[in-house]
Amino acid sequence: MRMSPKRTIPFIMGALLLPLRFAAGQVGVSVSPVSATDPISRYANSTGNTVIFTVTNTGTFDTQYSRTCTFSGNVASVSCTALGGVLIPGQSKTITATFSAGTAGSGAIILSVTSTNPAGASAQGQ
Repeated sequence: MRMSPKRTIPFIMGALLLPLRFAAGQVGVSVSPVSATDPISRYANSTGNTVIFTVTNTGTFDTQYSRTCTFSGNVASVSCTALGGVLIPGQSKTITATFSAGTAGSGAIILSVTSTNPAGASAQGQ
């Protein structure tokens, strides 16, 4: 009986490393106006006043964002429309802030936007 020669299989100790490729890009967002004075005078103690912000995806990824509306000074309350959904690179969406003015004087409406998926970008306008 004839025996065939033994064949050896090389055994590699350790881990086999494979290069991984990730898409190069960035997450970005801008809000406008950044800091502006509203040319419209509002009556003290008035309701239903609005200001409009524009949120733009300045990055290179399709991105979801969250938003927060706050106020300062002589503003009594504010609510903003939803930002929901995904913005593709270069796409913009308007956010309407509806507010009630307080006593006479100045105040500000502040819109803060943060990327949530992917994370890493934020911007603020007022």
